[in-house]
Amino acid sequence: MAKKFPKSRKINVTIPIQKCHLLIRYKNLLIKDNSSRKLDMDFLIKSSFSNNEYIIKIKYNTTFDIPKVFLLNESLHTYHNDNIPHIYGYKRINGKEYVQLCPFYPEEDWNNKMIIANTVFLWTIEWLYFFEIWSVSGKWCGRRTTSKRSK
Repeated sequence: MAKKFPKSRKINVTIPIQKCHLLIRYKNLLIKDNSSRKLDMDFLIKSSFSNNEYIIKIKYNTTFDIPKVFLLNESLHTYHNDNIPHIYGYKRINGKEYVQLCPFYPEEDWNNKMIIANTVFLWTIEWLYFFEIWSVSGKWCGRRTTSKRSK
């Protein structure tokens, strides 16, 4: 008998459930907020391609309904002076400006029934992979360019 796939979620995933999934799957995360209404976490990704280290912040608030992803590195190493593709621009967090990444299309890819650990987290790693290719080649190999609308 064929295995049946679980039915898709019909209810929103709460912040405590999101945190639980993230901590089970990724044990080295730093979750900064213990609120049941918002998620604020930082994590370090080390590239196997370039040996660069990236500090990523994901912020999610049940009021906004869309996770926001930031690159907290002070400077990005690129080999040309083009504007970084697939970003929403620079946002100020605690007095410093950081790049807000566009690792997914909110209208097409995200809904609040999804688990961040299985989606946004992995899409962010994929964005960094494409960023490193772009920083050397000058060609963005990921999905089409970002929308002009900031999320």
